[in-house]
Amino acid sequence: MSRKRVLLRWLCVVVALTTCNNARTAPVSPSSWPNCLSTAAVQPAASDAQQQTGTNRVDIPADSLGCRLIFATPSNAAALTASKGTGPTVVQLSQYALVAGQYNGSLARPPAVQISQYAAGKPAEAVLIIPEGGTLLLQDLLLTSVTLTDTQSGNPNLALLPTNFDIPASAALKLRDVILVVSQPQLQQYIGYMLGVLAAPYITDKVSFLHIRNYTNPPFGVVEARCITLIAPTGARIGDVPLPILQSEPTSAASAEAAGDAAGIVTVTDSYILAATNKTLVPLMQRLAGKEDSRQPLFVNLATNMTLSPTIWGPAWPPGGVQIRRPVVWAGSSWRNTSLDFGMDVGQIGLNYQYSNMTVMNVDLENLAYGNEASAADAEGNSILLSNQLWAFKYKRSVPRLVLFDVVLVLPEQKQIDNVIYWVNAFNSDLPFWRQQTSFLRDTLKYTVIQYTVGKVPGEYIIIKALKKDQLMYNLTYTTTPRVAPKLRLPFNASIHEQLVEGEADPVVGTILTVRGLAVTIWNQRRSACSRPHVLIPTPDPAAGTSWVSWSPALLGLPGTNTTEGTDSTLPTLEVNSPRGSGAAGQAVRANTTLLEPFPSSSGNASAAQASAAAANGSTSDDVLSPVWPPPGGEVIRCPLTIRGPSPNQPTLIDIGFGRDLFKIQKTADAATLANAGPQGLAAAAAAASAQASSAPQGLLRLSQLTFMGLPQGAGSVNADKSVERAAAPASGGGAGPVASTPAPGTGLSGSDAAWVSGWVSNLPAECWTHLLWFIDRQFSSPTAW
Repeated sequence: MSRKRVLLRWLCVVVALTTCNNARTAPVSPSSWPNCLSTAAVQPAASDAQQQTGTNRVDIPADSLGCRLIFATPSNAAALTASKGTGPTVVQLSQYALVAGQYNGSLARPPAVQISQYAAGKPAEAVLIIPEGGTLLLQDLLLTSVTLTDTQSGNPNLALLPTNFDIPASAALKLRDVILVVSQPQLQQYIGYMLGVLAAPYITDKVSFLHIRNYTNPPFGVVEARCITLIAPTGARIGDVPLPILQSEPTSAASAEAAGDAAGIVTVTDSYILAATNKTLVPLMQRLAGKEDSRQPLFVNLATNMTLSPTIWGPAWPPGGVQIRRPVVWAGSSWRNTSLDFGMDVGQIGLNYQYSNMTVMNVDLENLAYGNEASAADAEGNSILLSNQLWAFKYKRSVPRLVLFDVVLVLPEQKQIDNVIYWVNAFNSDLPFWRQQTSFLRDTLKYTVIQYTVGKVPGEYIIIKALKKDQLMYNLTYTTTPRVAPKLRLPFNASIHEQLVEGEADPVVGTILTVRGLAVTIWNQRRSACSRPHVLIPTPDPAAGTSWVSWSPALLGLPGTNTTEGTDSTLPTLEVNSPRGSGAAGQAVRANTTLLEPFPSSSGNASAAQASAAAANGSTSDDVLSPVWPPPGGEVIRCPLTIRGPSPNQPTLIDIGFGRDLFKIQKTADAATLANAGPQGLAAAAAAASAQASSAPQGLLRLSQLTFMGLPQGAGSVNADKSVERAAAPASGGGAGPVASTPAPGTGLSGSDAAWVSGWVSNLPAECWTHLLWFIDRQFSSPTAW
């Protein structure tokens, strides 16, 4: 903006304010607003009994631009009632009375009301009287020109009480879903006051709005508030220009918006929206929250139910979805259902910017789907099979960008709720067994607290408080009962769907772009005591520029080693790697977005020499992560693992790079037995593994919807005696030290060859058959284990 233009604006404010305002129609002053209680709307009391009971409800029409409510104290009641015909009309309120705005979104704000107190000698008007000990509830209203009790010099028990409001000392005022228009100094005063009220959560931009979730000051507080907002228009901006400056200009489009409606109320600024509707929410989010990064919060009052489904919106939905690039608050009604229908769509609201943050308050979130393949790339250990993770919001699940207050999640299946509550109970157990089983909740998802209680309806549960690395939740209700939106069927995605079983941890489902992500994820799964089954979806890495996934032998480039991913299919020599603790070990670990589990610290990585030495000793420590792929002896599979392509029609192409023994299937229960097994021990272990596998036909490793190229042949000839080879390098063939070379009956193979993959139970040259998948080292005597 030019200096000349700024100077002209200030001259307009200081010198020619009247002239500038003459160019537009002046709004109707609140002092000229009609009385909310017109004589036609007030029914006079027919008896003293009715007069004592009083009126219990006064409705302000939704299309009312503005009206006035005048209150008088009971001490004035006798005099006012005696002056029939000459004095004002008296409306005696009941002990529990309600003044409510009919709020339906027809105006871009709630119905406006100006509150004042009765003054003797004024023209006759309708007057409201609150009885001694009574309670008045003001609901769904916008109170204009409010001066609140000074909390610094006045009585703190009168906080949030309008000074021009006559109320008996023994009476109480309740505010629910009310917006109060105050001066900027008073807004600052109440922001400072709320800092000291720890039990009253609030949100503010520090200059133009203060939203208070709930406030009370027992036992002497006069005002009880729930979901109220203080706004100071003089501190607001439109197009980053202060509102007072724009209101002094008669010509620009922004100044026309700053002029407000016919009552002079500005409904949309850079920092608050007084009433968003299904028609206006998305355009307003694009305009105010999606253009540039900003730290300043935006408060949005939701006036109607919303549909945020690209499928339902069709071509009208913005390409790329709704992007949120600043902190945004969506606040619904605290007493009636305000529904956000996501239409079983996923990823339509983007929160992947520097200052992106979404706070949702008093809203029912409906038709929530589980995630898809794109969600898996952002999951960071969260299960995309659980709809309560809110996959309609697209962001990397490593930072808390989503905050929920007083929200209802309408989930598609009761078993999802049962699964969550099962693990919440396990999380809160003090028993060592359950603490180990729930380690993924603490270590991967970073839960610090989960508190819940049973809801009012069977099957419903309320999360009192839950804090994790990517979400903060307070008073969150899980239910399957629709609130407003028609319930849609949960779409079935064959590429990621897994059945949830009560008592079993929800599977981790996520994409894997590189072989490094594959190795680290399997390593972390082993370290977590197999507490969660994993479903991995291999996806070509965009950075590689290929249409296939490479699992060729390579260096992994882990922190703590001077390795990089190899460019060919040759294994690195031992001299390539530096010892643990050198090189990049002192640097911060670089975030790897392809991993489902946390990237291991540099202290957990091994040099190739260490890995080779461990393999030579028959050890495959879960605490050591090899810097080479495959690790010596193969990547040990001890936990349920599914590797599946995203589509049965277009299987993912994986290049094995002619590498043998990439994976080694070994159940945790078998490890100790096999470590010291001789010929008879191997046979017994094989029989036990076969029996165990037959009772669990899904096995440890499942491969589906994949196409392989670069498949290797087996090692050596099928009829060769490999006992010497096994003695020299037991880990490479799956054995454990010198074994007898006596052929197994009818096979021509040694006893160990009869049990392990390097010897197939056949007289045919099986090692030549690449379709036998020699990149998997497993026991052929228990084929259902893989």
